[in-house]
Amino acid sequence: MGIQSKEFGIEDLFFIQDSRTYCGNAVMWWRPEGNGYTSNVNEAWRVPEETAKRMHRNRPTDVPWPVAHILAGAFPIFDMQYLRQPRPAPPDCTQKGE
Repeated sequence: MGIQSKEFGIEDLFFIQDSRTYCGNAVMWWRPEGNGYTSNVNEAWRVPEETAKRMHRNRPTDVPWPVAHILAGAFPIFDMQYLRQPRPAPPDCTQKGE
């Protein structure tokens, strides 16, 4: 249905948002080839404009966003499900430097 950025420049590509749902405050994007959703833009599907338009026509809740626009405002987060127990001991901040 679409392709990744190998044949197109970033200015020609779009992410597809599933506007029906969010994960906390995070936008949900289509994964490559429509295999589910992700809130991580690094894992999101990048499609050319014609594919983005066709997807939006077929389902108006699939909203195309220019990749360059989204990446300009994206920032990394840490997903709490990857925290491990037990927690490492906090650093001892009471000792003075040597």
